[in-house]
Amino acid sequence: MPSSYFQIRTDLAVRAGDSGLFISRGLGRHPDRVIDSWELILVRSGCLALDEDGRAYTLRRGEALILEPGLRHRGIADYPPDLSFFWLHFYLSPPGPDASGPAMQTPKQVCCGNPSALFELCQSFLSQQEQRRADPFRLSLILLQILCELTDASTQLPDQALSPFARLADQYIRTCFHQKISARDVAWHVGCNEDYLGRIYRQAYSMTLSQSITHYRIQLACSLLLDSSCSIQEIASQAGYDDPGYFRRVFYKTKGLAPTQYRRRFGKIYINAV
Repeated sequence: MPSSYFQIRTDLAVRAGDSGLFISRGLGRHPDRVIDSWELILVRSGCLALDEDGRAYTLRRGEALILEPGLRHRGIADYPPDLSFFWLHFYLSPPGPDASGPAMQTPKQVCCGNPSALFELCQSFLSQQEQRRADPFRLSLILLQILCELTDASTQLPDQALSPFARLADQYIRTCFHQKISARDVAWHVGCNEDYLGRIYRQAYSMTLSQSITHYRIQLACSLLLDSSCSIQEIASQAGYDDPGYFRRVFYKTKGLAPTQYRRRFGKIYINAV
């Protein structure tokens, strides 16, 4: 008789430790210390200056650094008032006797051109951690996905290798997504045929022009939902939507949650401040 369940081994190579979201008040600097775990730092805003074992690092929005256990690290500049960053401690397990296949090669320092997916994963990690019965396996899965995203970001083409038309289109969308713009407006601004621009943009950024406009609008909306007390109508307007009802539909289609649900789920996370 067939079994009603199947079993999967859940002994992952990474184990999650303490984590949080640091929000600066413009006082102090990163502590001088040596820890026994790995630590991932991902800057959400502002600039963080660190030294690890005599090597200086300057991290800005979307940049991540993995600090190694047993090495001294410290801040080399005071926290600026606009600084915020995610910090996640984790441990690596030695490979077992049955381990096979290539190991994931994650760089020590990564610059993510579009860090919104990483920010959302970190928010999800902290939200899961805050639950009364946080599941270590789920936390390790999310952490592993974060490391995979960092690995993928390190293998993306540098900006100068992209088509100049695609690069100009992306710059225009990043600047004007909150206005009433369409794919046709982007093509007109760049001075390129809309169909051709759409093809090369999708090759470069793995999304259409319209999807990119929506992506940046929803990314801004997510930030406002978590970092402000603005109403849904105000957030919709700031993100480029005149109709709050349409904004709600687009947000739900993109995130799988209504804006108010997203705010409730990810708005209460562990925050430490200085």
